[in-house]
Amino acid sequence: VKQPVKFDASKSHDQFGKPCVNYVWDFGDGSPKKTTTTAITTHPYKNPGAYPVSVTVTDKYGKKADASLTQKVLDPKNPNGPPSAALDNIPPVSDIDEPVTFDSSKSHDYFGKPCVKFVWDFGDGTPKKTTTTPITQHPYAESGTYPVSVTVYDKQGQPAKASVRQRVRPPDVTPSSWPTEQPLEPPFVAVSSTPTNARPKKPVKFDATKSKDFLGDPCKSYVWDFGDGTPLVETTTPVTNHAYAEPGTYPVKVTAVDQFGQKGSAKLSQLVTDPKNPNDPLPPYAALSSTPNPSDVKQPVKF
Repeated sequence: VKQPVKFDASKSHDQFGKPCVNYVWDFGDGSPKKTTTTAITTHPYKNPGAYPVSVTVTDKYGKKADASLTQKVLDPKNPNGPPSAALDNIPPVSDIDEPVTFDSSKSHDYFGKPCVKFVWDFGDGTPKKTTTTPITQHPYAESGTYPVSVTVYDKQGQPAKASVRQRVRPPDVTPSSWPTEQPLEPPFVAVSSTPTNARPKKPVKFDATKSKDFLGDPCKSYVWDFGDGTPLVETTTPVTNHAYAEPGTYPVKVTAVDQFGQKGSAKLSQLVTDPKNPNDPLPPYAALSSTPNPSDVKQPVKF
């Protein structure tokens, strides 16, 4: 409390990697917004709490982008904040009776020290399990989707909880053999491009190989919209190429269809720069990911 906090936006840059020229700071505590021409500023907080801090950066072309974080401010009378919990499952889609490794080793107390106790709920009706180490294993006797959680405790006994969803595939799964009482879920779809900043009439590689159905199997077909008005392209493989005739920023979308006929989509912005005028300002490149994907109902998702 009342200690200056240093905020650093020096990693912000325009589409050519040059520093931004203007920064507008919102410190999340009701104080007036602050405008600077440098990427670093400081701000003290009068009261303990968690404050949503944001900065809006502007490049020399007048293009804007935002970034944000949560700033924690400790109460000096109670400096021990709660721990942070994390949970990974390996593999995320398993077979019946296959041991699944659940890893909470990224969990830590408020000061970054390891937690001391872990209480596991495997979501299948088996008894909860308590360990003093952050890694455990558990097999599943039946197919299905199980909500798995771990409650971690620090040395002060303060808890925090993390969860994942464990999928267990039925044996010899086919669309016709999928149990009707188990609902189908859409596939997870992801796409990337190489290069992210292309030249006109040069092929761009679009890759959706990370796309999977809810059992972890590859999707069966892909419909590509390259965002430049050309006809949609359908492929049975997750990689395709496309060249753009003109410079610009193009909204690319791929729709993947899995073996159950379920659909999912992913998007990106493809930059195409004119080599004769590379300094012609274009909108910045945007990217977004989420963790975990998929998530449970009411489970916080990190974007």
